Amino acid sequence: MADRASGPASLRLVPLVPLAAVPVVSAVMGLLALAATTAPSTTAPPAARAVDRPVALVATAGIDPFVAAGWRRAADLERAELTSRASRATPARVAPPPPATAAARPAAPRVVLPLAGGYRLTARFAESGGRWHGNRHTGQDFAARWGTPVRAVAAGVVRSSGYRGSYGLRVEIRHADGAITTYSHLGSSGVRAGERVAAGERIGRVGTSGNTTGAHLHLEVLLGPDRFTDPLQWLRAHGARP
Repeated sequence: MADRASGPASLRLVPLVPLAAVPVVSAVMGLLALAATTAPSTTAPPAARAVDRPVALVATAGIDPFVAAGWRRAADLERAELTSRASRATPARVAPPPPATAAARPAAPRVVLPLAGGYRLTARFAESGGRWHGNRHTGQDFAARWGTPVRAVAAGVVRSSGYRGSYGLRVEIRHADGAITTYSHLGSSGVRAGERVAAGERIGRVGTSGNTTGAHLHLEVLLGPDRFTDPLQWLRAHGARP
């Protein structure tokens, strides 16, 4: 029996969707893709899902390019906002304070020789003989011309300045470390008790006062009451080498 269709036998009439309905269909497909891509994920954190959701939708929905561009822009803005919130919520790291610097060591006292030059070392510390009290020499002698300037070996305060028996005219100085230096047989003194003197400051002149056989300076160093020490060793230990 012949086909009743008016067209050729090889053609079939297929109902077509009106062209005006295409945008509606695209929108429906986009919503379905959105529902599929917005399903909660068990692996990604909420912030990552919120940022990546529009990107996945654009990649899989096949929607109008203009709409896709708007979603991309929204995704960029959302990502920037989440990043800004995260940076504000994270406390800024504070660098630990630098380690406390070690306290500076006090500078070693400046020590100089009692005479600038033109002297000879004569009687040494601890020599024995009847010329000295107790038959023991308690200092170091610097033989020099009469009137040679005598200097304070270190900064300090003058304890006394005057005649002391066999020591003749003598000056005593106490230094910051507690040591005491004495300068005996002076021909003259230029300081008084209570004065502060600097290392190298002139305090008198070489003489022959007291028990002496010639012009010289008798230098003593005491580290405590009657604790005499070798002046040469003390001077060398502080960097002054006769």
